[in-house]
Amino acid sequence: MVVCSDVQDRCWRQWIVDGAQALGVSVTAAQAAQMARCAAELLAWNRRINLTAITDPAQMAFKHFVDAVVPAPWLPEGGRVLDVGCGAGFPGIPLKMVRPDLHLMLIDAVRKKISFVSHLIRMLGLTAAVARHLRLEELGRQAPRPAFDVIVCRAVGPLNTWLTDAVELLAEGGSVLAWKGPAVDEELAALRRSGDPADRIRLGDGWATVALTAYRLPVIGDRRTLVRITPLG
Repeated sequence: MVVCSDVQDRCWRQWIVDGAQALGVSVTAAQAAQMARCAAELLAWNRRINLTAITDPAQMAFKHFVDAVVPAPWLPEGGRVLDVGCGAGFPGIPLKMVRPDLHLMLIDAVRKKISFVSHLIRMLGLTAAVARHLRLEELGRQAPRPAFDVIVCRAVGPLNTWLTDAVELLAEGGSVLAWKGPAVDEELAALRRSGDPADRIRLGDGWATVALTAYRLPVIGDRRTLVRITPLG
C-alpha cells in the first residue's frame, strides 16, 4: 500500500478514486479533491471538538469516504434522501458530492455535529442540502410529515431500535439503506419469527423485503454489509 501521510496529498485523493472504482462507483478527480477538503476541515475541527475517532489518513479515506459512496449508483435521480444520525456528515455528505442531483437532509441529536455539517454544506457550496439538530422520532411528528425516497443510516444502533420510525418517513416504493458489520444476521433475526422467509422481515403488521450486499473496503480490508430494506404494500 502506498503510504500517504496527509489528507491533502495527491495520493490520498487517488485512494478515493481507486477505492471507489474497485467497488463500482465513479468518483472524479474534482470530487476527490472536494472530499480531501472536507477531510481536512474535519481534522481541523476535531482538534477543538470531538467529532470523529478516525483520524488516520487511510482509515479516513476508506471508512469515511469510500464506504459512504457505495450505494451512489442505486439512488434514484433527484431522489429525496435522509441521513439519520449523520454524525460528522457520513454517509450523506460524500453521497451528495458524487450525486449532486440528490435532495439531502441530514439529522443528528448532537448539536456540535450538526453545526459542523452545516458549516461543511456552506463551505463546499452544496445545494439542496440541509442539516438539522433533530431526532428521527421528532422528524416523524412534524406536520406535514416529510417523505423520503431513501433513508441512509450508519452506526446508529440495532435495526429494531429505529427502523419502524424510519419506514414511516418513506415515500411509496422507498427504501432504507443501513451499513452493518458482523452483527447483521442477529439484527435481522430479531425482526423475524421462526419459519419466516430469509429475504423478508416483519414491520408491525406488514413485511419488508431485505437485500444484502457484502463487500470489503479496499486496502484496509474491513468487511461491510449494506442492508436494503423495502416495505411491501
